[in-house]
Amino acid sequence: MSVVWQDCGETQSGSHALQNTNETYVAVAGGTDVNGEPLYVGRGQHENGEWIPGKIPRSHNGCYISYGGNEIMCHNCQVLTVSESTRNRLQWIPASNGQIPHGAIPGGTASDGATYYIGRAEHEGRLTPGKVHVHNQCLFLPFDGSEHQYSNYEVLCAQ
Repeated sequence: MSVVWQDCGETQSGSHALQNTNETYVAVAGGTDVNGEPLYVGRGQHENGEWIPGKIPRSHNGCYISYGGNEIMCHNCQVLTVSESTRNRLQWIPASNGQIPHGAIPGGTASDGATYYIGRAEHEGRLTPGKVHVHNQCLFLPFDGSEHQYSNYEVLCAQ
């Protein structure tokens, strides 16, 4: 399976051909925003250097992450893409309390070296991507200026 993190801006249309390949890569959808537009799986670089999974609304120029109780907009960000020929091998697997299913896709690394995984949960009626933090045994997601915590969530996995 070929998944690739690409710098934001390269995939504004939702698809992008990587150099030196014949494959077309598409942004991985993780949910839907309150206005109905897709939320793509992304990650933003926090000021402390961590790459943290979050959400990228199609019409915005950045990734929203959750950190320290807040929703933070990062302009230094990447979107997760997958080759069109293998995208049907991605699955959202239910999990809870810090569990990480086999095949989970890493989304970043915390300052203590722990891996963040890509997760999502339903918040105010919409699936919203965020970070699964094993040590805290939950998913954190950014929404409406705040960080929200869920013990039941789904994890993005490659099958």
